[in-house]
Amino acid sequence: MLENHRVRGLSGKNALVTGAQRGIGAAIARRLGEEGARVWVNAVEELDRAERLAAELDGAVVEGDV
Repeated sequence: MLENHRVRGLSGKNALVTGAQRGIGAAIARRLGEEGARVWVNAVEELDRAERLAAELDGAVVEGDV
């Protein structure tokens, strides 16, 4: 489904993704990263997962409850 929709103009933009440690949140974070956004992965729990995803995307982890 996502293959049909292109997000344009994200180079140089920041994206804060909550719930990105797994599932839909992780897929959204990866897609935003593919489109050029700097991805900030927000997490309260499962920080190890968040850190792995952030490293994969050359992003960063923001720990805290939003």
